[in-house]
Amino acid sequence: MDISHYGYAFSTNLCRFDSKAAFLKKIIFLPFLLLCLSIFAQQEAAERYVNMDTVQNIANISSSCYLLVDSNGIITPENLTGGRFLPLQDVFNSKYLPARQASRTFYLKFTLKNDSSSARNYFLYPGKVYRSFQLYKVIRGNQLQKLETSGLRTGFIPFRMEGASTTSFILQATFYKTQFNDIQATIIAPHILKAFQSRMYETMTEKKVVGIVLSGMLLMMILMTFLNFFITRKVEFLYNSLYSLCMFLLIFFTSYLGLHPGWFKGLFISYLDMLLLMVGTVFYILFTRYFLESRSRYPRIDPLFKYETIGLLGLLAGYTVLHFGFNNFELELMYENAIKIIVLMAGIIYILLAMVQKNKLLNYLAIGVAIQVFCYIVSLSLNLINA
Repeated sequence: MDISHYGYAFSTNLCRFDSKAAFLKKIIFLPFLLLCLSIFAQQEAAERYVNMDTVQNIANISSSCYLLVDSNGIITPENLTGGRFLPLQDVFNSKYLPARQASRTFYLKFTLKNDSSSARNYFLYPGKVYRSFQLYKVIRGNQLQKLETSGLRTGFIPFRMEGASTTSFILQATFYKTQFNDIQATIIAPHILKAFQSRMYETMTEKKVVGIVLSGMLLMMILMTFLNFFITRKVEFLYNSLYSLCMFLLIFFTSYLGLHPGWFKGLFISYLDMLLLMVGTVFYILFTRYFLESRSRYPRIDPLFKYETIGLLGLLAGYTVLHFGFNNFELELMYENAIKIIVLMAGIIYILLAMVQKNKLLNYLAIGVAIQVFCYIVSLSLNLINA
């Protein structure tokens, strides 16, 4: 028997075995290669930066920003750089943040490159409305350097870029509990900041014009009713004046603070507007009660005024505790809507009772209550729509 045949067969099978082994190696290596490419692509995306030579006036850099949301309250500046930042536009693509996100801490990361040999100063507009923020600079070894951070009152954060450097910044921020929070990143040159702010603050919208006109009318009512109280010493005019004052402050600041990003707007639309609305309603009830002398003249309606006043003050106390003592904005919104529904029901009951009495004075006051009911319906509808 010719042994060469055995040698040929052995060599042929060995080649086949080698080719199979190589094929298996390719199959195993291919996913590994794809994984490496994916990681490399992610690293490349994470290193995206903005060349500050292109920022002469204003530049929106939101597309080059990355966001980390601390949902569980466990992230600190010490372990922040190990967190997973995602592109800002992939995390939030709506105009405002969802209500469930309002109580969380956000970390906004952006990288800037300054090719110039000289340092440059800029302002960062990160959106609205922030309760607090702190700017960090990423230095060697992914360590964070805490920078002096101002601008909470205005909403614009000044910072400095060193010459011939590429620097990553991280903004740690918390929001007021509102439905109108938004995150963005706009870099503004110092020489254009005043013009940018003027355009933002002083733009006359239809809402602002109507608000200014209503504020002027309420201011006249305040002066007239307070003058009547000063002359007659009747307490109902004082209550009416205080009611008009609450409505004046509510409408004026709602109109004036429309586009302001500072901290006072956040405090106002998160708590003070509801406070003024409820306190104003209490003053109007007291005015109605003393003006009608309901204790003696309308004993069927007087208990409604009395218990509604007590109930509103109790609900306001609960709202205050919920707002400042807890960190659950969704529950706070439900509570606020429940208050408005209760006030609506009380207003409708009063209007029905006034119609039963068939008294002109009661009917005139019922018209005022109907206007309040309409305003509460509008406010409740906006809450539900935004939710």
